[in-house]
Amino acid sequence: MNGLAIIEGTVIWLLPPGLSIALGVLGLVLWRWQKLSRFFLALATALLIISSIPGLGLWLEARLGDRVPLVASNAGTDAASYPVVVPTGGIYSDGQGGWWPGQATVERFAAALTYAEAHQVPVILAGGSPRPDVPLEAPVTIGRMQADSNRAELIVVPAGRTTHESAAPVAERLKRRGIDRVVVATHASHSLRTSAVLRNQGIEIAGRIPVGPDQERDGLALWSPSLVGLYATRRAVYEFVALAWYLLRGYLNWSDLASSGASP
Repeated sequence: MNGLAIIEGTVIWLLPPGLSIALGVLGLVLWRWQKLSRFFLALATALLIISSIPGLGLWLEARLGDRVPLVASNAGTDAASYPVVVPTGGIYSDGQGGWWPGQATVERFAAALTYAEAHQVPVILAGGSPRPDVPLEAPVTIGRMQADSNRAELIVVPAGRTTHESAAPVAERLKRRGIDRVVVATHASHSLRTSAVLRNQGIEIAGRIPVGPDQERDGLALWSPSLVGLYATRRAVYEFVALAWYLLRGYLNWSDLASSGASP
């Protein structure tokens, strides 16, 4: 494992609730020094509670999604005529040698197919394998959702370990067909990164289509710590960290972020 992989793995582990766990363990290790120990334990508890508040996680996800407007809100554009790019969101093993698309992948692909069927546009499903021991995500998704797959014209791009690595082969396939503008079908928090890497490859973004169930909450539920809040915060923080990493590594320019979802 190289140095970059170690850094990447460490950063991912420290995402909520990882940092809280690490601080809590540190507090226990320093138990002999009561004041220092209590400080780290209190900090760990506070971070865990704050990161578990649904209002925080949903607000962070909304800020990411707002940078790529929904197609329905793109008044004055003909976004409905553009193809849909769908990045897979993971697959899982059933423990018996079979592989299945994960919930994120199913939600994205289903939303894209519904949209494509209504507007008679093709769907570009992109997803390779994050590790050598895991099958290519796009073919697994097609295989398990065979009946649904017949609802629209499909272009399958089974390449790339990450959103960044999938962008170049997707752009190449699109340009080969004379396509330079698309809509994206992915979750709100992931839409900015997806749009930015495609823009970096010369593909314009007309907007995004809504994916997944509405997670809006109000009243006490919005401010009551829960696993829903923790996962929302983790997803959002992951995206902010990933965007920072992409900028640091030169995978993106600031202009790719500023222009995502902008009308021509």
